[in-house]
Amino acid sequence: MKKIGFATLIIVFIAVMVYGKIHYDQKIASTVQPDEEHTEEESSVSGAETTSSNGLPEGTQEEFGQKLQESIDAGEELTIVLSGSGALESAEENVPALLQEKLRSFYETEDITVQASTFGDSTSLEVMAADGDVTAAELEPDVLIFEPFVLNDNGKVSVDDTLFNTNAFVNTVEAANPEAAVFIQPPQPVYEARYYIDQVEALQADAGENNLNYINHWEAWPDTEDAELEEQYLEENGDPSVEGHELWAQALTDYFTGEEAL
Repeated sequence: MKKIGFATLIIVFIAVMVYGKIHYDQKIASTVQPDEEHTEEESSVSGAETTSSNGLPEGTQEEFGQKLQESIDAGEELTIVLSGSGALESAEENVPALLQEKLRSFYETEDITVQASTFGDSTSLEVMAADGDVTAAELEPDVLIFEPFVLNDNGKVSVDDTLFNTNAFVNTVEAANPEAAVFIQPPQPVYEARYYIDQVEALQADAGENNLNYINHWEAWPDTEDAELEEQYLEENGDPSVEGHELWAQALTDYFTGEEAL
């Protein structure tokens, strides 16, 4: 009888051990599952931090990103027209060429083309008289980056006329390309500038009044009172040096990609 009781006790003990092991395993499993769900949530949040709602990298400028995504969805090339003074193309490795290279590299696509439409040292009056606005419009930009002729006009054309011609130029391009995204940028800074600074500030204010995107790339350059500006980033004639073109193109790239805040 004692043997039967002892055997029963052993069976009960084993059953308790097995039940305990099963209960323990279930408890471990229940604690692991929430962690896995939390990991998935964290992964989703991480993705949201690095990509925007349209799938482009987070920080991509909104209007630019919209045009880029539209071109991707349509399987077409994004055409950027960079228009303004001859300073934009004053070096072999110039702002338009460098901007195209940098944007293609950042977005990992060859379907971004930057075309230049520049007008040497012509004033805004001369450009408009020669239908330069029509020339730019005929390139059918998805994105227009326009450098008004503030520096070319300096000392020759009143700031009011410069702004009038700026808006007329933009209106022509928009009338022919109503879906284009338009951006205004100033010319390159000038060492120890005086009245020119006031003209550039007037351009920025006018862009704001007309709800035009303004790219303040001057913030990436040395101050106009800093000798480094003249010594490293500008040529003797005031055009950007090789380093100036690189700096300018990088500032534009940073603006559109959101890599750095201007």
